[in-house]
Amino acid sequence: MATSELPANLRSLVEVLIKHPDFTFRMDAAEKLGEIADTRTASYLVEALDDPNPNVANCAAYALLQLGDPAAVPALAAVISNPSRGELLRIA
Repeated sequence: MATSELPANLRSLVEVLIKHPDFTFRMDAAEKLGEIADTRTASYLVEALDDPNPNVANCAAYALLQLGDPAAVPALAAVISNPSRGELLRIA
């Protein structure tokens, strides 16, 4: 789904999640998307699992769990099974 198809509140958060240069803003956006729990944001949260900052990836993983979208399970499983990234997510 293109961000332009999302409601304004979700679009703003998704744009921060995928574009903001400051990782703390990206973390906050992921947390808020998890609280909103709208499955239309799942693909963007999956994308954020690959964020270069592990804190953002952890927030995205937790947000995906909050969504409860079964479509996110393969992406979460792939991250958890990756030895270099999975440990960080298990700690979170």
